[in-house]
Amino acid sequence: ESMRRQALDADDGGKNPGKWAMVRPSLHVNRGAYAVYIGGMALLLLGGSGLFISCLRKLAQANLPVLLRDPLRQMTEHRRLLWSVHLGYFGLVILSALITYQAPNLQKLLGILTQDQVAGGVGPLGLAGKAYASGNVLYAAAVTFFVNFSVGALGYLTLPSLLLPGFAVPFSAFRAVLWGILLPPAGADMARSKLSHSFTVWLEGEAYILATVLAVLIPLALLRREPGVSAGRRYLRAVGLNLKGLIWCGIVLLIAGLYEATEVILIVSR
Repeated sequence: ESMRRQALDADDGGKNPGKWAMVRPSLHVNRGAYAVYIGGMALLLLGGSGLFISCLRKLAQANLPVLLRDPLRQMTEHRRLLWSVHLGYFGLVILSALITYQAPNLQKLLGILTQDQVAGGVGPLGLAGKAYASGNVLYAAAVTFFVNFSVGALGYLTLPSLLLPGFAVPFSAFRAVLWGILLPPAGADMARSKLSHSFTVWLEGEAYILATVLAVLIPLALLRREPGVSAGRRYLRAVGLNLKGLIWCGIVLLIAGLYEATEVILIVSR
């Protein structure tokens, strides 16, 4: 990584000379190396999707309490839907990452906006930034889980979908595109840290995919007619299923939060 320092004189006539600014030029990653990285990430997400779906099917067949078993069985019964949302979500992440290589300034712009929110200490990102700055893994993991679950899963996916069935689909797509822009190492200075972060993308992505699949089951329940069962009853049943499914979303986000907090704090402390 190339660095240089440039001396800057103050604007007050040179009374406070000697100020220094560190300039860190961003080097574009070699096209071949970037393709290898994205290819590896695609394999991780595809293989991870298969592993995750297989685990869901086994858990659905296990002797679990009804509260935990019902959402798993409903999701695994819609195997095509489960795979479609997985491929659509992670496919958008990969496609956006490929486009980002051709438009690195877009990543820089969104990165600056994100860093400003973290550094400003305002909002969910600001709260997370303070937690990571503490260096306490458990505290950072707890804050990460709180933000991702309350804002990401509950606030942006589940609750709006109860009022507007199907809302989770376009919002999940939007989130996947943002991830594809922000997270790949288009700059060489990001390459090492982003490699380990791919597992965070997979784990958090799985939680949001669960919330999306459960949300899609609401309009499906409304469209699928059942003799003697009103649309209102089918809707309430789908809502209950979503609330039960949030338990599994929370479990996955808790694991993801622990991994992400450990990963980020280890990288920063190097």
